[in-house]
Amino acid sequence: MTNIILATSSPYRIEMFNTLGIPFSTESSNINEQFANRPKNPEELAKVLAKLKAEAVAKKHNNAIVIGIDSLGYYNNHILEKPRTLQNAFQRLKMLSGKDFTHRSTYHKHKNQKTRYKSCNYKS
Repeated sequence: MTNIILATSSPYRIEMFNTLGIPFSTESSNINEQFANRPKNPEELAKVLAKLKAEAVAKKHNNAIVIGIDSLGYYNNHILEKPRTLQNAFQRLKMLSGKDFTHRSTYHKHKNQKTRYKSCNYKS
């Protein structure tokens, strides 16, 4: 059986993946998400980050299926970065209160140099 590796250390993603009822392991990709010339478009950024995460882990596991996931929110085409402080989080909640914003999740599956993307948008 082919090993499945989820390229994350996020307890939320691990919990979600556990609901599938299939055996898998996890490994953090440790990529730098704040790199020069990263895409400004939220869809492209989510794809690039999911791919980088999957490829970083896949380099160490030739025959495994490695899944990288990235999720981000955006509002008025502005990417909502992770709040760094409680005050930032509070300001974000206040700004979005009563407004529609989009949450995008993208996964990238990597196996033997073959890749596949899937993206989902959720309006809130």
